[in-house]
Amino acid sequence: MKSLFGRAFAKIISQKTIPWIGGLKDIFVMVAFYMSIINFTLVAITAYNTGIRDWLIQHGLHWIKVYIWLGFMAIIALVAMLIEYKIVYPSFYAFRSRQEYKHESPFRKLQEEILKKQEEILKKQENIEKRLDELEGKGGRKDS
Repeated sequence: MKSLFGRAFAKIISQKTIPWIGGLKDIFVMVAFYMSIINFTLVAITAYNTGIRDWLIQHGLHWIKVYIWLGFMAIIALVAMLIEYKIVYPSFYAFRSRQEYKHESPFRKLQEEILKKQEEILKKQENIEKRLDELEGKGGRKDS
């Protein structure tokens, strides 16, 4: 018989699936990308107007207007995106794949089952081919 602690612990760690919660979170994550662009633009404009503009004027860079400042920010963002795409993204998925394989992923188990079944089918095929070859040798099968 399980202890009270064991039953409570099992109840606490048991998982529930509520599809609309997952869908709602997924939509929020998708929308967060667009919201972060708006947020980034507003923060860059605020930073420019509350201190960076004065610093630029003091250092003789009065020609850098807010639109040029936003252009610099866009270039920085594009470089970051390029680094993410070329280096971080592939590394992330390579790491994730190793972790999923190492920690008994359900997909790994399914893949191993499929490979076992495939090996069984190939062995049966070899046996069938051997039997056919034997039959051909005894004059039982003629192809031409």
